Amino acid sequence: RIAMKPSLLSRELSTRQLRPRPNDAEDGHAGHDQTPPVPFVSVMQFNTLADSLADAFPFADPEWLKWEYRRPLLLEEIISHGADIVCAEEVDRFDELAAELAKHNYRGVWQRKHGDKVDGTALFYRTDKLDMVAHKAVRFAKPSTSQVAIVAALRHKNADAKPAFIVAGTHLKAKPGHEALRLHQVRDLVDNVIPEFASTQKLSLDTTPVLLVGDFNEEHHNPAVQYLVPHKSGDCANASEEKQDDSDTATAADRSAMRWASAYDWDKMQYSSCKMRKKDHPVSHVIDYIFYTPSLLRPLACLEVPLPQKERLPHLLPAPDYGSDHLSLMASFQLLLS
Repeated sequence: RIAMKPSLLSRELSTRQLRPRPNDAEDGHAGHDQTPPVPFVSVMQFNTLADSLADAFPFADPEWLKWEYRRPLLLEEIISHGADIVCAEEVDRFDELAAELAKHNYRGVWQRKHGDKVDGTALFYRTDKLDMVAHKAVRFAKPSTSQVAIVAALRHKNADAKPAFIVAGTHLKAKPGHEALRLHQVRDLVDNVIPEFASTQKLSLDTTPVLLVGDFNEEHHNPAVQYLVPHKSGDCANASEEKQDDSDTATAADRSAMRWASAYDWDKMQYSSCKMRKKDHPVSHVIDYIFYTPSLLRPLACLEVPLPQKERLPHLLPAPDYGSDHLSLMASFQLLLS
């Protein structure tokens, strides 16, 4: 690693903490009275920026983009927060990451994208806290796409036969113009893949907590996110219209039969990724998410997102002290098990 002075970004990221979330009756927590409030689970969402894609940032120092430079930064980001579960996208050095994370009690599974892609989605979990009951790697039903998802059933160790919970991690189709395709992928995941997986594990979604985590490549006013968490009237007032493809019908009126909520408050979160691939054209937006079923999970805290100073853009990523173009997100939950 090149020696460097701590930057504003490194100071802000190194001091990030899990901040308690206020209870919200709208999330379905009113009326729950569990004593003691256990068990708990924490999950991290982290697009790690694939080594094979790291040359797409012409305005970043090439040294920062080398895998040998970024690898310890990515590992530090994961290990320092100690999440029970880590859902990671754009992973094309899985064996290297898995070997290092194993030293910190993590075990992982990985699914490469289809076609000529070399990166994929990984799911790591803490073996000192959790047992994996089963997992399944799936390809979305749309035949012309490379995107995949991993769905896993996990159970707390020494849980005295407590029921399992489900975690799904995914990375949806990128770029504007594919809004309807992303909606199709989300529908496939929550309406088909997760229910079918739960059924094979003899788990009822009426009593099984579910976490859905990933890089959706889409801001919250667009169809794939609104299918999970429709927004209040007025939330989309300033949303720009985006070109739709004709691969599916995308309407904000659609809603998943399963009820979902977001761990993060989008009104207070300004970005999860900020990058610049064209001169003087930084792109800053929220496209990473942690969703949960609110009747069975109670969010307790979320990892802070550094806020830009007044009249200053968010930090451009990757940076000399941060190895990805996405911030990691993390939330802790209480499982509301009967």
